Amino acid sequence: MADLVAEAAVGITVKPLRSILTVVGIAVGVAALVATVGLAATTARVVSERFDELRAREVTIVANRLENLPSDVDERLAVLPGVEVGGVLGPATSQSRPVRAFRTGPIASVPIIAATQGGLAATRPSITGRSLDRILPGQRVALLGGDLAVALGVRQRTSPTTVFIDDVPFTVIGIIDRTEREAQLATAVVVPASVAVEMWPDPQAIVLIDVEAGAALEVAAAAVLALRPDAPGSLGARVMPEARNLRTDIAGELNALGLAVSVTVLGVAGLAAVATMMLSVLERRREIGLHRALGARPFDIGLRFLAEATIIGTFGGVLGASSGLIVVALVGTARNATPSIPAWTPPVAVVLGLAVTLLAGAYPAYRAARLDPIDALRG
Repeated sequence: MADLVAEAAVGITVKPLRSILTVVGIAVGVAALVATVGLAATTARVVSERFDELRAREVTIVANRLENLPSDVDERLAVLPGVEVGGVLGPATSQSRPVRAFRTGPIASVPIIAATQGGLAATRPSITGRSLDRILPGQRVALLGGDLAVALGVRQRTSPTTVFIDDVPFTVIGIIDRTEREAQLATAVVVPASVAVEMWPDPQAIVLIDVEAGAALEVAAAAVLALRPDAPGSLGARVMPEARNLRTDIAGELNALGLAVSVTVLGVAGLAAVATMMLSVLERRREIGLHRALGARPFDIGLRFLAEATIIGTFGGVLGASSGLIVVALVGTARNATPSIPAWTPPVAVVLGLAVTLLAGAYPAYRAARLDPIDALRG
């Protein structure tokens, strides 16, 4: 065995550049495989953690009517363990209403949102002007979504601006530039919940709660009792669904795409190895003929070429697996994400690289073993 390995090593070093290129080709394919699996796992983990964070920080409570909720929703929620902020935030009307700026301004049919300060704060908004925290009960004030404000030609100024909803004047106290939740607020008008009850027959009773990470289920159960201790069954609590299935789907899609690319690269590397080793057989015909003339069997000749393929495949596989791990680590560090890669990936990738190289070397080894010694010496 030692002699076989030594002879194979000598055969590889006869044309070092060619052997190096073959090793690099296999290494690239293996590195692509390892990096693909690792990056897919890392990306799926990051996305999953983000969705888990959002899921665990949002609770929605639904009632039949807004009037069925107490007037101090914000205060009742604020004292619950795990609650950051929460309050009413839901459609004030079942249909969009005509809104215009000034009496001669452009008219737009837009959704009207009934809210309390806690409900609006739960969307994590960025507001130019004032919010709903310092208003009197029944005071007709409004906040405009940023996109709606542009459409109506309204800009927040030091002097009050008026918009008309169903021809009823509302003083604009602020513009919602952006929110982390409830993106529809960008094109809506937000009015106090107390005003919505007075103006429209049946505002929807929706409570949005921003909670501490991981406290969603506990807060959902406690909030129902806090808001309606006399009839908790009249309220429904919703928590965003688990992201585990999403994590699995994302990882599966990324792995499938990456594996397809990796298999293609490995296949191309295998074909290149076939061409390289066939060229080696043709160039070493005299050497093969001499070995046959000295008593080497066809089996010995073929085994020697397979040994060369094994050495090349092993080096390429190890080099590729190491490179793939480095790529995953660098990308993860650059994106401030913890690199994640299944433990089976590097060894399996090395074995696949070796298998591809052996398959690539099988035909050249067969051709070398079949060479006639006399013809080989003449050639």
